[in-house]
Amino acid sequence: MIHFMNKNVELFKWQQILWNIFNKINPQIISLGTNSFFHFGTVGELLEHFFDENSAFKKKFLPNIGEIGNLANCLIEKPENISQKSFLEWCRINSNCTIEDNCILSGVVYEEKTPIYIKSGMCICTFPIGEEEEGKGGNEELNYVTVIFHIEDDLKRKTSKEENLKWFGHSIKSLKGEDNSLWNCPLFSFYSTASKSFLKTIERINFGLNDSTPLFSIAQVLEKANVNKMLKERKKLLEEKIV
Repeated sequence: MIHFMNKNVELFKWQQILWNIFNKINPQIISLGTNSFFHFGTVGELLEHFFDENSAFKKKFLPNIGEIGNLANCLIEKPENISQKSFLEWCRINSNCTIEDNCILSGVVYEEKTPIYIKSGMCICTFPIGEEEEGKGGNEELNYVTVIFHIEDDLKRKTSKEENLKWFGHSIKSLKGEDNSLWNCPLFSFYSTASKSFLKTIERINFGLNDSTPLFSIAQVLEKANVNKMLKERKKLLEEKIV
Protein backbone atom coordinates (compact mmCIF):
# COMPACT_ATOMS: atom_id res chain seq x y z
CA MET A 1 0.00 0.00 0.00
CA ILE A 2 1.38 3.35 -1.00
CA HIS A 3 1.62 5.95 1.74
CA PHE A 4 0.52 9.31 0.38
CA MET A 5 2.06 12.53 1.61
CA ASN A 6 0.14 15.72 1.05
CA LYS A 7 3.09 17.96 1.94
CA ASN A 8 4.70 17.68 -1.46
CA VAL A 9 2.25 18.36 -4.28
CA GLU A 10 4.54 17.12 -7.07
CA LEU A 11 5.39 13.94 -5.18
CA PHE A 12 1.72 13.37 -4.37
CA LYS A 13 0.81 13.71 -8.06
CA TRP A 14 3.22 10.95 -9.10
CA GLN A 15 2.22 8.73 -6.19
CA GLN A 16 -1.40 9.09 -7.32
CA ILE A 17 -0.47 8.15 -10.89
CA LEU A 18 1.41 5.04 -9.70
CA TRP A 19 -1.44 4.11 -7.37
CA ASN A 20 -3.97 4.33 -10.21
CA ILE A 21 -1.80 2.00 -12.29
CA PHE A 22 -0.94 -0.64 -9.71
CA ASN A 23 -4.30 -0.58 -7.94
CA LYS A 24 -5.88 -2.14 -11.05
CA ILE A 25 -3.72 -5.26 -10.99
CA ASN A 26 -3.70 -8.22 -8.61
CA PRO A 27 -0.05 -8.70 -7.60
CA GLN A 28 1.20 -11.70 -5.68
CA ILE A 29 3.41 -10.63 -2.78
CA ILE A 30 5.98 -12.97 -1.27
CA SER A 31 7.20 -12.25 2.25
CA LEU A 32 11.00 -12.21 2.42
CA GLY A 33 11.04 -12.68 6.18
CA THR A 34 13.65 -11.14 8.46
CA ASN A 35 15.89 -10.06 5.58
CA SER A 36 13.18 -8.04 3.85
CA PHE A 37 14.14 -5.04 1.74
CA PHE A 38 12.23 -1.77 1.99
CA HIS A 39 12.85 1.16 -0.36
CA PHE A 40 12.40 4.37 1.62
CA GLY A 41 12.35 6.65 -1.43
CA THR A 42 13.34 10.29 -1.06
CA VAL A 43 14.97 11.77 2.05
CA GLY A 44 11.65 13.35 2.98
CA GLU A 45 9.88 10.01 2.63
CA LEU A 46 12.52 8.32 4.78
CA LEU A 47 11.86 10.78 7.61
CA GLU A 48 8.12 10.26 7.32
CA HIS A 49 8.53 6.48 7.40
CA PHE A 50 10.59 6.83 10.56
CA PHE A 51 8.42 9.30 12.44
CA ASP A 52 4.87 9.07 11.03
CA GLU A 53 2.96 6.45 13.02
CA ASN A 54 0.81 5.71 9.95
CA SER A 55 3.72 5.09 7.58
CA ALA A 56 3.78 1.90 5.51
CA PHE A 57 7.20 1.04 6.94
CA LYS A 58 6.11 1.20 10.58
CA LYS A 59 2.86 -0.65 9.92
CA LYS A 60 4.63 -3.46 8.07
CA PHE A 61 7.87 -3.91 9.98
CA LEU A 62 7.35 -2.23 13.37
CA PRO A 63 3.65 -2.65 14.19
CA ASN A 64 4.21 -2.95 17.95
CA ILE A 65 6.71 -0.12 18.40
CA GLY A 66 5.38 3.32 19.26
CA GLU A 67 8.39 5.43 18.31
CA ILE A 68 11.68 4.79 16.52
CA GLY A 69 14.70 6.17 18.34
CA ASN A 70 16.18 9.06 16.41
CA LEU A 71 19.79 8.70 17.66
CA ALA A 72 21.68 5.70 16.28
CA ASN A 73 25.17 5.02 17.64
CA CYS A 74 25.65 8.62 18.78
CA LEU A 75 27.23 10.43 21.69
CA ILE A 76 25.04 13.48 22.30
CA GLU A 77 25.86 15.69 25.28
CA LYS A 78 22.43 17.29 25.41
CA PRO A 79 19.79 15.15 23.62
CA GLU A 80 17.04 17.65 24.44
CA ASN A 81 18.67 20.01 21.90
CA ILE A 82 17.92 17.51 19.13
CA SER A 83 14.44 17.43 17.61
CA GLN A 84 12.68 14.09 17.94
CA LYS A 85 11.75 14.51 14.27
CA SER A 86 15.38 14.47 13.09
CA PHE A 87 17.57 11.40 12.62
CA LEU A 88 21.26 11.17 13.57
CA GLU A 89 23.74 8.32 13.13
CA TRP A 90 27.40 8.02 14.10
CA CYS A 91 27.52 11.55 15.52
CA ARG A 92 29.40 13.09 18.43
CA ILE A 93 27.84 16.43 19.39
CA ASN A 94 28.28 18.67 22.44
CA SER A 95 25.72 20.90 24.16
CA ASN A 96 26.40 23.90 21.88
CA CYS A 97 24.49 22.44 18.93
CA THR A 98 20.72 22.68 18.45
CA ILE A 99 18.94 20.82 15.64
CA GLU A 100 15.44 21.53 14.31
CA ASP A 101 12.94 19.10 12.71
CA ASN A 102 13.41 17.02 9.56
CA CYS A 103 17.20 16.87 9.52
CA ILE A 104 19.50 13.92 8.85
CA LEU A 105 23.07 13.96 10.18
CA SER A 106 25.69 11.27 9.63
CA GLY A 107 29.27 11.18 10.87
CA VAL A 108 29.04 14.72 12.27
CA VAL A 109 31.31 15.84 15.10
CA TYR A 110 30.86 19.12 16.98
CA GLU A 111 33.16 20.03 19.87
CA GLU A 112 33.42 23.81 19.44
CA LYS A 113 32.34 26.45 21.98
CA THR A 114 30.49 28.52 19.36
CA PRO A 115 26.71 27.91 19.60
CA ILE A 116 25.41 26.49 16.33
CA TYR A 117 21.81 26.17 15.15
CA ILE A 118 20.80 23.70 12.44
CA LYS A 119 17.64 24.78 10.67
CA SER A 120 14.91 22.40 9.56
CA GLY A 121 15.40 20.26 6.46
CA MET A 122 19.19 19.87 6.35
CA CYS A 123 20.99 16.72 5.25
CA ILE A 124 24.55 16.78 6.64
CA CYS A 125 27.40 14.27 6.31
CA THR A 126 31.05 14.61 7.32
CA PHE A 127 33.73 12.57 5.53
CA PRO A 128 37.44 12.05 6.25
CA ILE A 129 39.55 12.44 3.10
CA GLY A 130 43.24 11.82 2.47
CA GLU A 131 45.54 9.60 4.50
CA GLU A 132 45.94 9.43 8.26
CA GLU A 133 49.67 8.74 7.94
CA GLU A 134 52.09 9.58 5.18
CA GLY A 135 53.19 6.79 2.90
CA LYS A 136 50.05 4.70 3.26
CA GLY A 137 48.23 4.73 -0.04
CA GLY A 138 48.91 8.34 -0.97
CA ASN A 139 50.44 11.64 0.01
CA GLU A 140 47.29 13.57 0.91
CA GLU A 141 47.11 14.67 4.53
CA LEU A 142 44.02 13.58 6.46
CA ASN A 143 41.31 16.25 6.48
CA TYR A 144 37.55 16.43 6.81
CA VAL A 145 34.81 17.70 4.50
CA THR A 146 31.23 18.34 5.56
CA VAL A 147 28.61 18.11 2.83
CA ILE A 148 25.30 19.89 3.39
CA PHE A 149 22.18 20.04 1.23
CA HIS A 150 18.51 20.68 1.84
CA ILE A 151 16.43 17.51 1.87
CA GLU A 152 14.37 18.84 -1.05
CA ASP A 153 17.36 19.73 -3.26
CA ASP A 154 17.52 17.81 -6.54
CA LEU A 155 21.26 17.12 -6.60
CA LYS A 156 21.36 15.56 -10.06
CA ARG A 157 19.13 18.09 -11.86
CA LYS A 158 21.07 19.74 -14.66
CA THR A 159 20.57 23.43 -15.34
CA SER A 160 21.26 25.35 -18.52
CA LYS A 161 24.40 27.45 -18.93
CA GLU A 162 22.27 30.56 -18.52
CA GLU A 163 20.71 29.37 -15.27
CA ASN A 164 22.71 29.68 -12.06
CA LEU A 165 22.65 26.94 -9.47
CA LYS A 166 21.16 27.72 -6.07
CA TRP A 167 22.57 26.47 -2.76
CA PHE A 168 20.74 27.68 0.36
CA GLY A 169 19.87 30.92 -1.41
CA HIS A 170 23.38 31.53 -2.78
CA SER A 171 23.66 31.92 -6.54
CA ILE A 172 26.47 29.93 -8.19
CA LYS A 173 27.73 30.52 -11.71
CA SER A 174 27.24 27.68 -14.20
CA LEU A 175 30.00 25.10 -14.39
CA LYS A 176 32.33 24.77 -17.35
CA GLY A 177 32.94 21.41 -18.98
CA GLU A 178 30.84 19.48 -16.45
CA ASP A 179 27.23 18.65 -15.78
CA ASN A 180 25.76 21.81 -14.32
CA SER A 181 24.28 20.28 -11.18
CA LEU A 182 24.70 20.53 -7.42
CA TRP A 183 26.18 17.03 -7.52
CA ASN A 184 29.18 18.26 -9.51
CA CYS A 185 29.40 21.79 -8.12
CA PRO A 186 32.54 22.48 -5.99
CA LEU A 187 31.01 23.85 -2.80
CA PHE A 188 32.81 22.24 0.12
CA SER A 189 36.17 23.03 1.73
CA PHE A 190 38.32 20.67 3.76
CA TYR A 191 39.51 21.32 7.32
CA SER A 192 41.87 19.69 9.79
CA THR A 193 39.13 18.39 12.12
CA ALA A 194 35.60 17.09 11.65
CA SER A 195 34.29 19.58 14.20
CA LYS A 196 35.80 22.59 12.44
CA SER A 197 34.58 21.28 9.09
CA PHE A 198 31.01 21.18 10.37
CA LEU A 199 31.16 24.69 11.86
CA LYS A 200 32.82 26.32 8.84
CA THR A 201 30.40 24.75 6.37
CA ILE A 202 27.42 26.02 8.36
CA GLU A 203 29.06 29.46 8.38
CA ARG A 204 29.37 29.30 4.58
CA ILE A 205 25.61 28.79 4.40
CA ASN A 206 24.93 31.68 6.77
CA PHE A 207 27.52 34.21 5.59
CA GLY A 208 28.32 33.37 1.97
CA LEU A 209 30.65 31.37 -0.23
CA ASN A 210 33.79 33.54 0.00
CA ASP A 211 36.56 31.03 0.60
CA SER A 212 40.10 30.81 -0.76
CA THR A 213 40.61 27.13 0.09
CA PRO A 214 40.21 24.39 -2.56
CA LEU A 215 36.61 23.27 -3.01
CA PHE A 216 35.18 19.83 -3.70
CA SER A 217 31.88 18.68 -5.14
CA ILE A 218 29.91 15.93 -3.44
CA ALA A 219 30.95 13.59 -6.27
CA GLN A 220 34.63 14.32 -5.56
CA VAL A 221 34.17 13.95 -1.80
CA LEU A 222 32.68 10.48 -2.23
CA GLU A 223 35.59 9.49 -4.48
CA LYS A 224 38.17 10.73 -1.95
CA ALA A 225 36.45 9.53 1.24
CA ASN A 226 38.72 7.49 3.52
CA VAL A 227 36.42 4.57 4.30
CA ASN A 228 38.91 2.87 6.62
CA LYS A 229 39.11 6.00 8.76
CA MET A 230 35.30 6.20 8.85
CA LEU A 231 35.13 2.61 10.11
CA LYS A 232 37.75 3.27 12.79
CA GLU A 233 35.82 6.29 14.06
CA ARG A 234 32.59 4.31 14.13
CA LYS A 235 34.27 1.49 16.04
CA LYS A 236 35.55 4.02 18.57
CA LEU A 237 32.02 5.35 19.07
CA LEU A 238 30.72 1.84 19.66
CA GLU A 239 33.38 1.25 22.29
CA GLU A 240 32.18 4.27 24.24
CA LYS A 241 28.86 4.74 25.99
CA ILE A 242 26.16 4.90 23.31
CA VAL A 243 23.07 7.07 23.71
